[in-house]
Amino acid sequence: MQDAFLLFYFLIEGCGFIHCCDPLVLGSSKCCCLRSTHFTADCCPNDRPCCFQKQKTCCCVSVHRMPCTGSSRDGVPACAVCGQVIFGAPVPPEQVPLAPA
Repeated sequence: MQDAFLLFYFLIEGCGFIHCCDPLVLGSSKCCCLRSTHFTADCCPNDRPCCFQKQKTCCCVSVHRMPCTGSSRDGVPACAVCGQVIFGAPVPPEQVPLAPA
């Protein structure tokens, strides 16, 4: 933001320009104690799904992921009901390599 050319800024909001490259989209917001961040990344990386979202509110968690293949390093199975994995179990933490091979 320090390198941005501001078209305007008034009290609490503004708009401007900065270099157009990596990342293509970048955002961060905070309201009281809630914070949100978003940014662009590789479209189809090898180490994670191409689309995912993880949320936690109090003790409830929500996970969305595509493709839903399971057997990955993010700890999310392909299908689970009431705490029981039906199929596509995630890779156990002890089998996840610390560094890429």
